Amino acid sequence: MNGRALSPRRTVYLIASLSGLRRKELRRLEKRDCTPTGEKATWHLRPEIDKAGRGDKIPMLPECAEILLPIWESAPTPTSRLFKRISHTSVLHNDLKRVGIPRQDERGRWADFHSFRYTFCTFVGKKLPIQKVKMLMPQFTNPVTADIYTDL
Repeated sequence: MNGRALSPRRTVYLIASLSGLRRKELRRLEKRDCTPTGEKATWHLRPEIDKAGRGDKIPMLPECAEILLPIWESAPTPTSRLFKRISHTSVLHNDLKRVGIPRQDERGRWADFHSFRYTFCTFVGKKLPIQKVKMLMPQFTNPVTADIYTDL
């Protein structure tokens, strides 16, 4: 992103926001679980990573592929983990506090790691029809996806 290196935590937060992947999924992510190259960058998650155990194949946003590519390229083997560590939730809470983001908003919604999934859904929801968002968020139920859409 503009040639400047991102901190490891910021990188994880950005990829979470641009992928919709859960903390546990990111922690288990290996080089073989994605291809952030070419015109059709893709997540091809193994069933043991994916919460539903399906092994989903999902398009990757170009913005996410751009951030992930250097990490992916530096991974030496297909089974190399892409992230050395995913910080504990308390670290995220401290990061939110440091930048002035409240843990709970005026509507009672909590800012936590899972919030990055909602950020992703909202981001793509502003660009794509609900059917495509549902495809990018395969574990979301139709009511959850629709509820997020109503927030838009």
